[in-house]
Amino acid sequence: MRAAARSVCVVLMPRRIDRSTPVVLVLRTMKHGIDQSTWATLVLILVIGAGWGADSCGCARASANGPRHDPHVDDQLAVAILVVNEADLRASDDEVMAIVEVVRRRADRAGVSPGAMAQRYGRTAFDRDRERRRWVPHLLPLDVEPEGWAATTVPWSWKDRPERPSPARRWTEIYALVGRALADEERHRCDRAPDHWGSPRITADRLRSQRAILEGRWREVNCGDTRNTFFRVVGLSSPRPT
Repeated sequence: MRAAARSVCVVLMPRRIDRSTPVVLVLRTMKHGIDQSTWATLVLILVIGAGWGADSCGCARASANGPRHDPHVDDQLAVAILVVNEADLRASDDEVMAIVEVVRRRADRAGVSPGAMAQRYGRTAFDRDRERRRWVPHLLPLDVEPEGWAATTVPWSWKDRPERPSPARRWTEIYALVGRALADEERHRCDRAPDHWGSPRITADRLRSQRAILEGRWREVNCGDTRNTFFRVVGLSSPRPT
């Protein structure tokens, strides 16, 4: 293996050491070339590395090993962050209320708090190492500009207009509305209480919902002015009224 070390440099750079970690393999060939035993070693490394990124069926694993529940993030903040992650700061009040209802129904069935369910249902929303829209998990229950917002090139605060509130103002409105919903001071505007949502712009979400509807397991519900589509699971009971 000393000769192998001189002929090739292998660097594994996982961000986390778990099965959901993508493995970055960097190979640099030196002037002496790579012999057969070295290639055999590299194949073994690649096989082991592949086990980190896929399950036994070869399918990409869900983020089961993603960010864990943070008990220091209260229910209102956790659900509000999830709303923004799923529908952006442009989320209508209809959409905010619909997402809160889904989270509450799922929390009731699982016997956990809405905040814990929000963090379980949308793990990537709370991943502070994420690359895309990295400001989302840094939102606070104030109109303070979150870490990472500057990369958007859009001012966090500006002189509000009724038709276009600033990001700071819309965040405080969403956060407040989530609080009222969790306190039962506001109720969802859907024609039936929803159990799931999905984006019609995301292929995986769209195919999953189409299949569930064709199989008679889901029914689409009208929740008003929403960017996502909401669904009810046929025959699924909930402690919460519909």
